[in-house]
Amino acid sequence: MIVLPITNKDDIWEFDDMDAAEISIADAPRDDEMLIALALAIGGRPLHRVRKPS
Repeated sequence: MIVLPITNKDDIWEFDDMDAAEISIADAPRDDEMLIALALAIGGRPLHRVRKPS
């Protein structure tokens, strides 16, 4: 399993945008293969837990 972190490209400490994508591919990569994974997102987390300061 590979865990890919996702955050805001302009502000990495924007807590509403912090998340991760878990990728699992059975039998990959094999000896003669390479696995490339990319995670992209548009918007913040749907169920964020941290409130922004007032």
